Amino acid sequence: FDEKPPSGGTSDTAAPSGNRESVLDAPTLKDIGTSPPDNLRLSTNFTLGQVSKFAVATPCAVRAQEGLTVDQIVQNLQLLSQNCLEKIKTKYPNMIVTSGFRSKASNSKSGSKTSQHLTGQAVDMQFTGAKKSDYFIIAQWIKDNVPYDQLLLEYKSTGTKLPWIHISFRGRTNRNQIKTMWNHSTYRPGLHDLSDRK
Repeated sequence: FDEKPPSGGTSDTAAPSGNRESVLDAPTLKDIGTSPPDNLRLSTNFTLGQVSKFAVATPCAVRAQEGLTVDQIVQNLQLLSQNCLEKIKTKYPNMIVTSGFRSKASNSKSGSKTSQHLTGQAVDMQFTGAKKSDYFIIAQWIKDNVPYDQLLLEYKSTGTKLPWIHISFRGRTNRNQIKTMWNHSTYRPGLHDLSDRK
């Protein structure tokens, strides 16, 4: 695809400006076992099932993989929920998790071999009733107010053509990486409004 900015679009490559402090540095869930219940509370608004088995697009129960135990993956999901998802859900109650934890098999269909979904450190989300143009505004708010390792604003020209936002969290080793994606490929670093692009 071409590298020209979209006509009429806007971009945001400025550094984050809001309060992006982590609220939970270490997981509080311990000795979870190999088959944790779907209703295990990770944060005020999120259960384990909501970020794994009941995710809209890629439902998958947590399992040990990538050298991590079930405990460690659930702890990663708790840190992601507490530090990122809670802040987003409070600001945007219409947020839904479309993809959270993924098994290697489910990830092989649509994800990178090094995807943080495999370790419970990433989710994809959409916003019920939001227009394509709203996603750029939402992503800008997240950039300024939520701690993250990677923030991806993803647009596509296929299927529903609805964008989604990917966020990951690693804690003290967060890279603060921001990209805009077009059909699963990097469009440009930073946030760019591609809502008018066909």
